[in-house]
Amino acid sequence: MLRSSTIWKVAVLVLIGCSYARADMIANESEIALLPPYCKGTQQIREVSHDPVPISQYVDVYGESFMHLHHYCWALNSENKANAMFNKRDHDAKLNGALGDMKYILTNASPDFILLPDIYNSQARMLFELRRDSEAVLSLEKAIELKPGYVPAVARLSDYFVSIGDKEKAIQTLKNGIDNTENANFLISKLAKLGVTYQGTPGSAIKKEEQVKAAPPAASPDAASPSSATPGDAAQPVQATSHPANNPYCRFCP
Repeated sequence: MLRSSTIWKVAVLVLIGCSYARADMIANESEIALLPPYCKGTQQIREVSHDPVPISQYVDVYGESFMHLHHYCWALNSENKANAMFNKRDHDAKLNGALGDMKYILTNASPDFILLPDIYNSQARMLFELRRDSEAVLSLEKAIELKPGYVPAVARLSDYFVSIGDKEKAIQTLKNGIDNTENANFLISKLAKLGVTYQGTPGSAIKKEEQVKAAPPAASPDAASPSSATPGDAAQPVQATSHPANNPYCRFCP
């Protein structure tokens, strides 16, 4: 049978562990000021920010997944606190707590949530900090899969390849990113530092995709006449969005 002193020690350790079981809820406006602007309008955080904008307006802009977004904001808050810690054990425990809430938002957000690329990029940043490089790379690849021209993720993944001595992959990552964004100045400059001059047209992949989607469907051999097509048969062009070329590691880019 365990002695009472041993039981007490175990209980204390459990309580300490629980304190890092999740990210930190927002305590004051000073913490809110270090987070993306939309955080002030999320559930629970708006109780501290007293944001006058109805949450329904945020949902109209970001979609239904906005109702889960406070978990992402909590995770970023924990990351901010971790960055201020000098003790590695406490720092890593705080980041692991943040990753718990990152997992929550990634599990519950819809696949088309507009902020997913930034969330995956933030997840990668935390994983790299914890030396979990292979997991971080997977997160960056997911961000880029969702938005091939997402500068923060492209730049970070390229830097990772440089760090492990795979210059070829770093160059190809940058080229693919430039092909998929018109705001490519930063990526072009990174490519130049690797000794390569970009020869193509920034955003060319986006334009090709738009042309393919805007093209009318091929006529069916069985079609009686062009008038038999119904409205909406032709694919509609996708409106490409761009991201700032500056501040490539922007944590809060839309």
